[in-house]
Amino acid sequence: MIRSDPCTVALRYLEACSRGDFDTVVPLLAHDVVLQSPWGRFTGSQAVVKLMIKQAAHYRGAQVRKVFADGAESCVIYDLAFSTVPAVEWVKVEQGRITRLTLLVDRLQPAPQAQPAIPAPRPSHPA
Repeated sequence: MIRSDPCTVALRYLEACSRGDFDTVVPLLAHDVVLQSPWGRFTGSQAVVKLMIKQAAHYRGAQVRKVFADGAESCVIYDLAFSTVPAVEWVKVEQGRITRLTLLVDRLQPAPQAQPAIPAPRPSHPA
């Protein structure tokens, strides 16, 4: 028997996304699943999977840092494959299927190095 507690379902979903295994992802999603993400709000399993396929490279090799649950909801904190910036996915599971996903990612890039106000002097070359 496959466990359907929120942490197990959330981890199976993330691990399948990380492998690019969308045949495993689809049955984990409720038909009317809602995903709120940095890329917008998506409703329905087809729309969610379409976005996941488009964003698949970001999930490849995601490293889970922490998982915890509160009732029917779980939270997965992980590092996306393309950076060390953690992502947080808040997952609601009902009757063994994901009904809501809220993905939070810090999309800010590190600040560029400050440029000196006065150009550094050029080294002199012997003539």
